[in-house]
Amino acid sequence: MVFPVDLFELSFASFLVSNEINYCLSKHAVRLGLSLLELQVLWTIVRFGETTMIDIARLTARPKNEFAPALESLEADGLVAKIYHEETKKCLISATAQGKALIEKMTPCSKAGCGFKALDSEAIKAFIAQAYKLVSVFRGTEFIEKTKS
Repeated sequence: MVFPVDLFELSFASFLVSNEINYCLSKHAVRLGLSLLELQVLWTIVRFGETTMIDIARLTARPKNEFAPALESLEADGLVAKIYHEETKKCLISATAQGKALIEKMTPCSKAGCGFKALDSEAIKAFIAQAYKLVSVFRGTEFIEKTKS
C-alpha cells in the first residue's frame, strides 16, 4: 500500500535527481548554443521521430505554449522542420540532419563537468526503465515508446 508520505519522498527524490540532470544538460546546451528547453525539445523530436505539437506536449508533460518559442527557435536555426499537411490539417515536426547531428555529437557527461562520473550506464538504464513504469502507473496507461525514425 502506498501512503502520501511515500509519494512525497518519491516527489522529493525525483525533484533532486531532475535538478542534477538538468544542471548537467544545461552545460551541454550552452556548449551547443541552445537553451536547456531547446535541447530537451530537440532531443524529444530526435528520440521519438516525426511528431506533432500535441505529441511533444504529451511526451514532455508540458503545455504547448511553454515550448512553442523553443520550437520556433529550433526551426529558425535549421535544427527542426515543420511540414504542414492541408488534407489532415496537421503539422508534423521532424529533426533535420543538422539537428540529429547536434544531438549525436554531444560530449560524454564525464567530459562536460557533470557529477555523473560515478554512475555507470546500466544503473541509469535501470532507473529509466523504472521511471517509465511509474509514468505508466500514474497515467493509467502504458507508456509506449515510439521507435526512432
